[in-house]
Amino acid sequence: MDLDVLVRDYYRPRVAAYLDLLRGKIASGSSALTDAELDGAYAPIERAFMEAPLPPQPPAEQALDVVRDLLAAD
Repeated sequence: MDLDVLVRDYYRPRVAAYLDLLRGKIASGSSALTDAELDGAYAPIERAFMEAPLPPQPPAEQALDVVRDLLAAD
């Protein structure tokens, strides 16, 4: 169940930040991203993830509901 939190609160925002940054670069005529640009985009996400308390774990019988909610999120 910890994986849903990891995907929802860490990886999904990182992918969104990457795509937003890449779209902006492409719109300006470039597609190259530097490590510094990615670090700047990822740092707030990483900081927020590390500082957030872990949510309580749902009962085992609700595991499928958690996965469905995760997959249905924007």
